Amino acid sequence: MYVWEAYIELEKVLESLKERGIGHVVISGNPGLGKSWFAIYMLIGKVAAAQEAPSETATKKQRPPDIAGRPKADDFDYPMPVGREYQQTVKRSFTLGGIGLHSGDFASVRVRPAFAGEGKYFVRVPFGTLQRGGSPEVENEIIVHERLRAMSAEDEDTTVRRFIEFLSAQDEGYEGSYEEWHWDTYGSEALTAAVRRLNRPKPEPEQPVGPRPSEGVLQASLDNVVEGQHMLTSLSSGNIHVHSVESLLSALECCGVDNARIEIEGGEEVPVVDGSAMGWAINIVVVGLQPAHAAGDNTAEPQPRRAHKPSEVVTVQEGDAFVSFYPGDVLKVTCGVDCSAAPIIGKQWYSWVPDVDEHYRWIIAPARTFYTSLEEVYELRSRGLIKGGTIGAALIAYGSDWYEEGIVRFYDDEPARHKIVDLTGDLALLSENGNRSLPIGHIIAHNADHALHVKFAKALREACSADDMVDVQPPPEEEEPST
Repeated sequence: MYVWEAYIELEKVLESLKERGIGHVVISGNPGLGKSWFAIYMLIGKVAAAQEAPSETATKKQRPPDIAGRPKADDFDYPMPVGREYQQTVKRSFTLGGIGLHSGDFASVRVRPAFAGEGKYFVRVPFGTLQRGGSPEVENEIIVHERLRAMSAEDEDTTVRRFIEFLSAQDEGYEGSYEEWHWDTYGSEALTAAVRRLNRPKPEPEQPVGPRPSEGVLQASLDNVVEGQHMLTSLSSGNIHVHSVESLLSALECCGVDNARIEIEGGEEVPVVDGSAMGWAINIVVVGLQPAHAAGDNTAEPQPRRAHKPSEVVTVQEGDAFVSFYPGDVLKVTCGVDCSAAPIIGKQWYSWVPDVDEHYRWIIAPARTFYTSLEEVYELRSRGLIKGGTIGAALIAYGSDWYEEGIVRFYDDEPARHKIVDLTGDLALLSENGNRSLPIGHIIAHNADHALHVKFAKALREACSADDMVDVQPPPEEEEPST
């Protein structure tokens, strides 16, 4: 099912609502989300993110809850993918397509297993390889953006019934969005069911396919970064160019994918999905990980995974913006944002310690990109940027409020969390030979953009040496529940 077909399904739901006496419904959707299954699920699930104003008697809710969609482990069925002491790659391929945020062009991206030591690299593939249902050489591939089930009569009845329940809750004073109400009322039920429907297990893990002699390869490396880009990170080598790589690379790095063949067809920009890294992270969770072996040898022990542990402080600064590294024994990433022009953003910080905190998929990946005002959006559009952006693909500050509060996932600190997505995605370009890119120690960034991230990454690379490479330790085991 394509995106526009999903909207047809939405129109059917609207007709059903009208037949039941609901005369005014506004759909808030985002074609810039592309053909991600999660995007379609959210579009169908929230049939009306913007409603008529609630009655004056409604009680004002001080702040909406954080709704990143966090089912309990027992309900989810999928182990969370994490980095290990050996190199890993994806267990199966997955394809995700959508619109590029800045170019507005449609592209399909397929992430496939790769051999140990290959790292992450991009390959252009001929038109029709991905956008016509995948390649026959990839058996049981998960194509999450092409074939989604049409809404059944039972699903439609459930959607209509729940939406009517939501309207009743509004009459009683509830002021949150449909997404918030659905999470408060039904929790992870619908999300878990949607993920399970897409799980088509394959008997054996998919084997990697290395670069072919006839195709050009664009390594995800600092050596291929296009300099001076503040709003996005682009890679270029020869006649291969790929833009906006940060969210995809962040998800791969933070979910433990050290090696990956990334095929792209159509436009040159990685799809924006919903403005966050969640679409990529969910796909990685669904397909799972497998140990990465050297080319031609899948019987030996997996290749060890190593990381730099620098012993000196590294800092780059431009005005009040800076990125610093401080030596330490654990990886910690901290990002701060200071935006006095938008009080809803203000001053905020967020820290993430992968070995201690909740998984990236729950507390970092869902954070959307953001803009400080509508004026900034108009200015960027006038410069030929964000051609594929719509409200649902980003948070837009509107003074002391968000322009569309219903899509906010982390009310207190979503911009700071998204900065961690940007920073880890840019630092993923430090990886060499399939080793971990993020150094052991504390990385702190404040008001930094992509250009400063890249400048810092190059300074950090200069400060690193072969002598400070250490073996990555196994992830801490989950504690058994107390009895």
